[in-house]
Amino acid sequence: MPQSASKKRLTLSFHPQLEFAKLVDKAPSGAGWIHESKYDGYRILSTLQDRKVRLDSRNGLDWTERFSEVADAVKKLDVETAVLDGEIVVLSEAGLSSFSALQNHLSDKAKNGFIYYVFDLLYLNGVDLREAPLLARKKLLQTLLNSKSQSKLRPKKNSPIQFAPHQIAQGEKAYQSACRDDLEGIISKRMDSPYHSGRSSDWVKTKCRHEEEFVIGGFTDPGGSREGFGALLLGYWKGSDFVYCGRVGTGFDSKTLSVIFKFLKKTEISKSPFVTELSREERRGVHYVKPKYVGQIKYTEWTADQRLRHPVFLGLREDKLESEVNRAA
Repeated sequence: MPQSASKKRLTLSFHPQLEFAKLVDKAPSGAGWIHESKYDGYRILSTLQDRKVRLDSRNGLDWTERFSEVADAVKKLDVETAVLDGEIVVLSEAGLSSFSALQNHLSDKAKNGFIYYVFDLLYLNGVDLREAPLLARKKLLQTLLNSKSQSKLRPKKNSPIQFAPHQIAQGEKAYQSACRDDLEGIISKRMDSPYHSGRSSDWVKTKCRHEEEFVIGGFTDPGGSREGFGALLLGYWKGSDFVYCGRVGTGFDSKTLSVIFKFLKKTEISKSPFVTELSREERRGVHYVKPKYVGQIKYTEWTADQRLRHPVFLGLREDKLESEVNRAA
């Protein structure tokens, strides 16, 4: 165990550490950084105690039943207590994590096919590891999950629990590799940093493609044979102001249209929630809703008038609070 680890009963509260809110233009190049792929899935803290498992989303929702296959695999780990941090994903046919594939899997109520990429170990057998350096925690986690030694925590090869690989130093090389593989980007973390809940400059994000969360503030009437709605009006928070940034009308199938429409109808309001004044054309056929639901959106760029160009809807983010959605700089 790392020297800075401390023995404590598992009565502690664990909340995820998050990357710095602002994007960086270049991945850190120093030797003191670790670089990981940015996974396109759901962040999950898993807790094992007394042979019972709980999987928590980043905002504290209990998703144990939703990802029962992962929970069962965690339960089989031969340890007294453990807290793992990672991301649950579904891989596309190309072998890449895909938020759309994850959403489709959940929509179909699938119980298997999920992969839990674990990148941190916060607690193990009575020892709180959060003050230990990141690299020490990762080495312990890698030994426990992947070592050929007689580690009791090592999963079987077909286990949905997998160690999330990382690269030490060479940030630009890690970033270029991620972009070549069409990944969303990388997360860079200071290798000597402790684990602190909330956002920290110890973790920074560098993105290969434009993909962000936006809050839904309205919808338009459907056209032609389409049912439900035509497009979603999107926005983000800038302080206390809810700013309009365009609409998305692609990326939906009939099932998604139906499900989202039912949610939105329950939150319909008469007045625009946006601080931005929409043009007459932008207001045509629009129904406003309380800015409550968060969508994952892919787009090509921002236009000169601060609208999203060519946005595509990827899915709802049930793990994100609408108040968290600010424009990434």
